[in-house]
Amino acid sequence: MDYDIEDAFNVLKNLKNNPYGIKDSPHSIIRSRDRSVNLGLIYEKLSQEKPVAIEKEANSSSRFLLVFEYTKFRDLSIAIDILNENEIMILTVIDKSIERRKH
Repeated sequence: MDYDIEDAFNVLKNLKNNPYGIKDSPHSIIRSRDRSVNLGLIYEKLSQEKPVAIEKEANSSSRFLLVFEYTKFRDLSIAIDILNENEIMILTVIDKSIERRKH
């Protein structure tokens, strides 16, 4: 299925009632550990918070980059793949300066 940004927001809304719909990829587990980002925090961001930015990955029907506020000067970007309307797969996690979002 080809998902758009509105579909991605709806899937995130569904996660509020179904946090078990969040799946980890082996890569995301390694990256979260390497970047000292707690997996529980990632689940919380995805299931409870609204992203400050969302971007669909080019040449993909179901991959998105979600940007969440993390600290005063840092954002947490989470790349996801939508599996269906109730499940997502975390692909990777990136902690980066908010300056990148503001440009």
